[in-house]
Amino acid sequence: MAHIDITNVDLVEFAKAVYELSDHLIPDLDPLTEEEIEQVVIPAPSAFALRMDSIRGVPCKMGAYRNPDGKIHIENTWYDHTDEQFKAILDRFNIEYGELAPHRSTCNCLDCQWKRLKTKQINSST
Repeated sequence: MAHIDITNVDLVEFAKAVYELSDHLIPDLDPLTEEEIEQVVIPAPSAFALRMDSIRGVPCKMGAYRNPDGKIHIENTWYDHTDEQFKAILDRFNIEYGELAPHRSTCNCLDCQWKRLKTKQINSST
């Protein structure tokens, strides 16, 4: 899987944006607290730079990884999110990304999950 370099991105602001853009199921939540940010933004020398699973019921599903040379990257897909949400966060931080990960039968973006659900509903109704 390809990686996207976010070395020059402010991880605190990135974490806030991840939370905000993940807020598609639970609208109008309060912003992340400083304590929550301290729990998800991880300082060097850890290999993890950012670990966001579910925060207050919001499925953030974002991880950033620190290479031995200090560069920080994310995967080129955002689990449980749409391509539009992923492009929105990358564009917000002017992150160059090229092609996003191809959608396969095991893809867990929201677009593919919805397609599988619709296909299952159609197949079960025939």
